[in-house]
Amino acid sequence: FFFALHLEQEQKRIESGAAPTLFYQYKGFYYRHIKNYFQMFNKEQIKIYLYDDFQNHPQEMIKSICEFLNVDSSFVPDTNIKYQATGFPKNTSLQTLINVSKPIRETLRPWVPEKLRDYLYFSVQNNNLNKPQISPEIRRKLIDIYREDILNLQELIQRDLSHWLEY
Repeated sequence: FFFALHLEQEQKRIESGAAPTLFYQYKGFYYRHIKNYFQMFNKEQIKIYLYDDFQNHPQEMIKSICEFLNVDSSFVPDTNIKYQATGFPKNTSLQTLINVSKPIRETLRPWVPEKLRDYLYFSVQNNNLNKPQISPEIRRKLIDIYREDILNLQELIQRDLSHWLEY
């Protein structure tokens, strides 16, 4: 509901000079933005990664990024923890406890290693979140709005993005 409302009011926010962080739809026109980089830099200096790549093959993508940047590609980060996950709390009391439990975490600090504390904290937090789903109606509307941009982007980056156009 809120997302649909924000989409409807975006043009008014743009015209009123609101912060660009509130321009959800505008930011989704990737071709418009990426095209400028291809005009300013050599194609060899640009590497485009898609979130799909990260979801499906995180380690391979990170290695590719390191190789592209000419840095040590043997680095293998832990991609099991999801930081900054979003959603609506299933249990608001638990969410409140998680967010204000700094004294608890500080008490555990001497006995529980930081990596384990982070893992526990983010695991509990992420498992307590419901991920809102976009309605099929809004998805169709957005696909129609972005269709031309997606097709142009697909050509620019030489990647098949047809799955982005599926209802």
